[in-house]
Amino acid sequence: MNQKSFVLFCLLSSPFAVLTQTLSTPAMAQSRSLKTVMKEMGKKLGGIARPVTQGTAGEAEANLAASLLVLAEEAALILPDVVLNASSPEREKLELRFKSLMSDLHVALDELERGIRSGNMPAAQTALQNLLTIRGAGHDEFRL
Repeated sequence: MNQKSFVLFCLLSSPFAVLTQTLSTPAMAQSRSLKTVMKEMGKKLGGIARPVTQGTAGEAEANLAASLLVLAEEAALILPDVVLNASSPEREKLELRFKSLMSDLHVALDELERGIRSGNMPAAQTALQNLLTIRGAGHDEFRL
């Protein structure tokens, strides 16, 4: 985990950071559902996957990866219904798992963007595979 990702994870884990983020972006997290944010992420990921797999990704795909990072940060602030509807002991466990997956997602997206920007397609392809694995786990575990 690189320093930027570690800092983000710490900030997302901090209740103060969540409160600050919520107050600084008026009702952004509350106004969009997790399903809506994830759907937008899926569309953008669709624009990246083929060029990365083919080794032809460039500036446009790097910019899409950067916008995916922003969406991932938004999604990390919205708990899935499975978590919200769980009983107290289970809810804490599910919330930690969701935050862990979102942190892993952020790391993979950061690596994807860096791989594309640096022209390191093998690194970008590995990051893409990690991203798809994380997405699959999140969708399976949280019924997204």
